[in-house]
Amino acid sequence: MASYVLKTPITVSGNRIEKVDLREPTFNEICDLGLPGDQTEPDGKLKLLRKYLVVCSGLPEEAVGALGIRNAMALIGKVSDFFTSTD
Repeated sequence: MASYVLKTPITVSGNRIEKVDLREPTFNEICDLGLPGDQTEPDGKLKLLRKYLVVCSGLPEEAVGALGIRNAMALIGKVSDFFTSTD
């Protein structure tokens, strides 16, 4: 599990979100969505990582879409770490 404190909190459905917890994707989720490294186009990889961000955070798509760029890129980096980390 990875946690990230948002630099700029967001409000979704009247709830203020200040911190996002990310869980590792399951093997089934990876099989369903595919591996980010298999994407040959940068836009395809970014869109896939956004899907993983929704799945791994439990946030609705609208909340992920409301993230500022700094928060979004930091969270996408943390999701990417699940695929590169060798803990």
